Amino acid sequence: METSASTTPTVEVVGPTKRALRFEVPASAVGAAFRTAVTDLAAVVRLPGFRPGKAPAQVVERQFRSEVHSRALDLIIKRHADAAVAAAGLRPLGRVEIEVRSLVDKGSPLTLAAHFEVMPAIDLSGSVGAELTYTAIAPDDGDIDAEIAKVRQGRAELAPVDGPVDDMDAVTISFTVTEPGAGEPFRKATRLETDFDGSSLPLAVLQAFAGAAVGAQVATTVRLADDSEFHVEGELHEIVRKVLPEVDDELGRDQGFADLASWRADIAVRLQAEADQIVADEKAAAALHHAARTIAIPEALIDTVAGRFLGEDAESAHPLQRAVTRGLARTTLGQSLALEAVIAQHAITASDDEVERALASHKTDALQRNKHRRDEVERHFAGPEARSRAATDARASKARSRLVDLAVWTCEDTVTLRQWHDKARPRAPASSTGPAAADDANPDAAGSGAVAV
Repeated sequence: METSASTTPTVEVVGPTKRALRFEVPASAVGAAFRTAVTDLAAVVRLPGFRPGKAPAQVVERQFRSEVHSRALDLIIKRHADAAVAAAGLRPLGRVEIEVRSLVDKGSPLTLAAHFEVMPAIDLSGSVGAELTYTAIAPDDGDIDAEIAKVRQGRAELAPVDGPVDDMDAVTISFTVTEPGAGEPFRKATRLETDFDGSSLPLAVLQAFAGAAVGAQVATTVRLADDSEFHVEGELHEIVRKVLPEVDDELGRDQGFADLASWRADIAVRLQAEADQIVADEKAAAALHHAARTIAIPEALIDTVAGRFLGEDAESAHPLQRAVTRGLARTTLGQSLALEAVIAQHAITASDDEVERALASHKTDALQRNKHRRDEVERHFAGPEARSRAATDARASKARSRLVDLAVWTCEDTVTLRQWHDKARPRAPASSTGPAAADDANPDAAGSGAVAV
């Protein structure tokens, strides 16, 4: 049986990722497919005057011409399409669609075309000398003061207050709040321990007890800003307030330093290291985005990764959710392909020490997210899969650094660490992996987020 095309397949480049492969099946192979189709069909059909399976081929072909034609074409495609694609040295992604380009006749050659997507050829020449911008971060005294304030808050002590109550004091209070004309109060509490603020107490109670001291008893009607009135009765039993330690050399010594100046100097070094890491991460993200944005991503690959992201919800997902997920898949794939190209083109490898550091970082993250599954995490990170992923991430990290080195950087602004965090706070958490980035079912789900392609 002949199973190869009689002519060399011709590849037509339809787009960056789309190919049309034209090939011809010889007449002998077409005839063989028709004979097989007739034989197979004759074995299952029943014709008057003939025993099952004994009807002559000519009769079967004449009676079931359409079915024979369909079966023969299916056989030809199964026998020859994959061989033609392989002969052309191509690796299709997703579904291969076959187009019939000539008349299907058992005595003639048959011309077919296979349409499919392939991985794109990735050109990263645009990353060399790319003009990119970044924001510098310069911690100042205000950033140091903010760090010291956190320590002071952690070392604060509660002390009784003899004077009037203030916002955010901790109080012990009893009260009832009644609407005018109502017989029973709609809010009440007895010796409630809480903060003296609007998130903990009704506004009517705050207004009634404003400026009160310990032991104060109230029985008053208050009018709120919206002109609503409430009758408030109650007693303020206790007031305590945070007392923060003084910012002096003693506080510095409590932190393990010779004096306050030494402590501030140490904070400055730590904050600068944090700022440098943020800038490095932002540069890497910008360089990778620049490299990935011009890569043509095969639609079949996007569909596959988007389906992986959606999981069991893929079929029932809302169209908007599917569209957003496809966008995320496209971005993730573009970055993964760019990193793989950098690794290949620059022959980037990871040393044993670099792999060990990546593995340790992954393990630490996994243990923090799976505190009650420690044994499972330990087993996972003792296996080859975790080490392989760590090696991939170590290479990807070096590839990001290489992209940063290839670009030409211009500082567009300089901000303090506080200003940076204030600007960054509204942003959604960066997910290099998207929906797959933090999966508690996978103890190693917090890696680089690269999608295997």
